[in-house]
Amino acid sequence: MQIETIDAIHGHAMFTTAAYEDAPKLYQALWEKLKGVTIENPLVVFQCFDSPSQLSNPTHQYVCLIGQHSALKPIGGVKQHVIPGGKALTLIHKGAYNQVSAAYYALASEVKVQNLKVRDAPFEIYLNDPAEVMEEEQLTKVCFPIE
Repeated sequence: MQIETIDAIHGHAMFTTAAYEDAPKLYQALWEKLKGVTIENPLVVFQCFDSPSQLSNPTHQYVCLIGQHSALKPIGGVKQHVIPGGKALTLIHKGAYNQVSAAYYALASEVKVQNLKVRDAPFEIYLNDPAEVMEEEQLTKVCFPIE
């Protein structure tokens, strides 16, 4: 766990209110809409707008974002979204995505211990492709933007 400076993330995004388990379908739909769009070194990001205390709820407000660039072109059904840069408390979770909630709980606890102020919705950056690595090798950087 560390405090680091994160660059702003610009990307093509789709928003929903659904179960976390539905996120892969939303990413698939987003990739389909982005066919023909050149994205060098795409960054795949998930941002949940619910508070960490709502992790046990069956549905959540979240965005699936693919980007890492600022030259965004309008695409039907896809919004442009920016996750502001700045300081963030981060933790890299190793293992299955469905177990990433442990990282959220650890970060939320550390925010209280250090008396930090969260300034925006937390987000995840997927550091490797689940189609290319075993579930236990998946790396997810969980970020809590702080003041």
